Amino acid sequence: MKSPGGRLQGGTRLPSTRTLCKEQSLSRITILNAFDQLIAEGFLESRCWTSPGAMSCKA
Repeated sequence: MKSPGGRLQGGTRLPSTRTLCKEQSLSRITILNAFDQLIAEGFLESRCWTSPGAMSCKA
């Protein structure tokens, strides 16, 4: 999922919020708030038309 520089490639699909909660030992609201902030800043885009809640990195 990461590029050699440690960043995600544009279009990379991110794990679900529930998966990230388990992997990172964080609450789901923390993950949701982080995703909302990254979307607001233009780093992520929500692709609800592909599957509910799908997030990917912007190119």
